[in-house]
Amino acid sequence: MSRIRSDWLVRLVGAVAVVTVGVGAFSLTRLASPGPPEMVYQNAISLGPQEFGTSALGRVRLTNTGAGELVVGSFRTSCSCAGIEVERNGQFEKIGELRIPPHSQSVIFVRITVGALPGLSQNVAVMFQTNDPKQPIGTVDLEIPQILGGVFAMPISAVFDHERNDSETVRELFIYDNGFPSRTIERVRVSHPERFEVELVPPKSGLHEPQTHETAGHMIAVARVRPKAGYVGPLDGYFELFVAGEERPPDRFEVIGRIEGPYARTPEALTLPRMVAGQPDYRVSGKLSGVTVGRSP
Repeated sequence: MSRIRSDWLVRLVGAVAVVTVGVGAFSLTRLASPGPPEMVYQNAISLGPQEFGTSALGRVRLTNTGAGELVVGSFRTSCSCAGIEVERNGQFEKIGELRIPPHSQSVIFVRITVGALPGLSQNVAVMFQTNDPKQPIGTVDLEIPQILGGVFAMPISAVFDHERNDSETVRELFIYDNGFPSRTIERVRVSHPERFEVELVPPKSGLHEPQTHETAGHMIAVARVRPKAGYVGPLDGYFELFVAGEERPPDRFEVIGRIEGPYARTPEALTLPRMVAGQPDYRVSGKLSGVTVGRSP
């Protein structure tokens, strides 16, 4: 009887031990973490030269080399000219949140409207948040190193600030070839020839500098903008440059400001009568070339 009871106790203890060990193993397996995600991506991408007015598409590859699922969201861009999309079933759609399994990757697409002036560069930054403990914030810089198009002018417009009309009232715009050395200007068209005129002259080294622009190439002409002799009033308009041998639309540059006569009046208009203490008042006061004048009935 004692041997049977001993065998029974041994079996019972063994069974309890097996169950205990099994439960312990199950708990350890259930509580064990697979490990954190780890994001790998290229943080600077060049899209190469792009044509002005077109749409450039950048591809950003996000790779998860970690053991846990990578979650990427809160996407935004530094410019309203860019949008972020993802491709699903052959269709592009606005991006929301990405979930990337371990040892997998996803591609996001950045669509940029090329709107910087020809000859310049354009940069857009894409920012997002992740659950990667080492990289909670991600940033990708996309660069268009040169905007292709027509010629480039520096400055980009001719501005006159209430100036007198004399021989010294001239603005010069340096015209660059935007990376096409064979370019020449065929003709100039002025929006308001009764207000101002534009003359193209060859650039002179030492006088017109810099002869070479960082992104816009070499200077091919200087546009001299001056008001028409004797003209007084607003200059607001533009002039257009036509590049020889090219079918593209002409490049347009603004002319802004006003030319004053030998006498200036402020204010330019008065409304009479004025009401003073409930009574009409016909007295006026103004300035003419800095001299105060007045009149009363």
